[in-house]
Formats: sequence, C-alpha cells, structure tokens
Amino acid sequence: MKKLYFLTLTIAMMLVLCACNNKATVSDTVVNASVEQNTIKEQDSTDEMDAETEAESALENAEESKASDQASEGESEPSHEPRDIRGFETFTQIVDSLDNDMGYANVPVGDTDVLLISSGVYDDEGIDAAIDSEIYYYKDGTPAYLGYVSAGGTGYPLSVKAGLLYVGSKHEMTTYSVANGELIATEDAYEMYDSEGNATYYYSLKENASDNLIIEDDSKLKKLFADYENAETIEFTKVVK
Repeated sequence: MKKLYFLTLTIAMMLVLCACNNKATVSDTVVNASVEQNTIKEQDSTDEMDAETEAESALENAEESKASDQASEGESEPSHEPRDIRGFETFTQIVDSLDNDMGYANVPVGDTDVLLISSGVYDDEGIDAAIDSEIYYYKDGTPAYLGYVSAGGTGYPLSVKAGLLYVGSKHEMTTYSVANGELIATEDAYEMYDSEGNATYYYSLKENASDNLIIEDDSKLKKLFADYENAETIEFTKVVK
C-alpha cells in the first residue's frame, strides 16, 4: 500500500511539472510574439518617418537648387534694394528721378494700376521690353513699393494678360497679381533636373494654398508657357536725358 501511495504521488508530481513546463512554454511564446509585433510596429513607424523625411528633403534640395539656378541665371525674386522714394507724391516724380536708359511703364495688375521701373530696356520685335522691374502702387494717395521681379533673360520679356504679370525663365513660369496692397505669386510651375538628367516637376497655386507640390509631369509648366506666349509684352518707355 505504501509503495502504491508513493507511486501515485510521484505520478501526480510529474503531471504538475509537465503542466508548469507547458504553461511556461506558452507564456514564452506569447511574450515572443508580442515583442515581434512591437518590433514590426516600430519598423513600420520608422519606415513612415523615413518616407516623410525623404519627401521633405527632396523639397528642400529642390528649393536650394532652384535658388542656386536663380542666382546664376537671374531669375525672379533675387535680393534687391528698392530706390528711395521718400517725399514723392506721384508716379511722375518717380519717373523724373530715373537715370538715363532706365525704363518705365504703367500697367494694370490684379485690381491695381502699377508703375513698373526697369533697370534698362532692350528691343524685342520692335518695342522696348524689360526683364526686371520694381513695382509701385498708390497707398493712401502716395506711391509705395510693392516688390521686385526679374526674368531669366531677354528671351522672357515681362508680359501681362488678363491682369496677371508673367515672369519666366527657361525652366519656370510665375504669374503675379496685386490685391489688397500685396504682390502675390498666384501660380508657379518649374522643373528641376538631377545629375543624371531626370526631371522633377513642381507646382503651386495660391488659391489652393498649396506649396511646391511635386507633380507627375510638365503639363502645368507647358500650360503656363502657352498662356505666356499669348500674353502681351509690356512696352516700356526708355528714359532719355
């Protein structure tokens, strides 16, 4: 009887140990699965952050490259110090202060009649055109400076169409308007090329508050260039003293 008792006790202890071992194994499996799942989530999160970082980096690099090209080609929005118009009460006084061979023109841009002052003029199919301009308007009855634009060479004279000022270069076209005393870039499209000659296309539209969106092709750029071809080249008056 005693032997039978110890045998029964031994068998019971073995069953308990087996159950404990199985429980430990299942627990380890659950823990390992949880760790693996967390690792996958962390990797997915890291991949998403890397993708966002790469996109932001691409835009930053494009902006740096664009700025470099503008500096070398003389495109729009370079650094510029406007002339001193303190004390002037009319556009005529500004014009009278211009140096020889500079140019000026009065055109409607947006909802405002503005005065354009260029550093010089050149012959473009029989008219005196310009590729840069300071822009002035009347604020509270006296002339005020709005901004400065510059195109990418004599192949891209400043032009107007339907109240928009067109400023272009070989790889970019921008339209400007004036509203509420501000010079606004209403639409902009440009292309950038990498070292292997692959193009990336960018587009922004003021109405949609978008900012340098990467787009699939050059359709927006081509459309702006087509509109520019149909725009009227601004005729400047050359200053002769």
